[in-house]
Amino acid sequence: MDDQHYIKETLRGNTKAYEVLVNRYKDMVYAIAFQFSFSKEDSKELAQNIFVKVFENLGSFKSSAKFSTWLYRIAYNTAISEYNKQKRKSYFTELDEHTHPEDLALHALDNMIVNEQKALLECEVKKLPPEEQALIHFFYHENLPVAEISSIANISESNVKTKLFRIRQKLATAMKSVLYEKTN
Repeated sequence: MDDQHYIKETLRGNTKAYEVLVNRYKDMVYAIAFQFSFSKEDSKELAQNIFVKVFENLGSFKSSAKFSTWLYRIAYNTAISEYNKQKRKSYFTELDEHTHPEDLALHALDNMIVNEQKALLECEVKKLPPEEQALIHFFYHENLPVAEISSIANISESNVKTKLFRIRQKLATAMKSVLYEKTN
């Protein structure tokens, strides 16, 4: 069954239909929430809040649009909003030692092989501002087309391309810097 069927059923009061939509998109929503959160627990709570917001606004979904794009946009905007609230509350939040970017970088540099290079890259991505992390996630992990990312982030397609280009340059520079420090 397609998303439209489950949306109609949910709007008719069938909560099991909404459960199907949640299960279909929970990993994607959690991935977005995780990029904008300060902890795993915050990510889970944010993902739940996103699904509540989606449920509350499901009646406003226009069936001419793609549901996943509409959901991405709500998830992205809710995550940015929550991130900005948390950022205003405190600049410093303790991270779980397993997700701390500097710890991951040090571990990745110990044995520089392909997997460690990937870990280093992931570490550098985590250092990016959340908005940039989301663009990288949408493009490389979700394999979304630029047009859909443009719709989600509410920026032009050319701006998406420009931002992705600049993010790649930023990551390349950061990787070179870390590798240079390791060899010297």
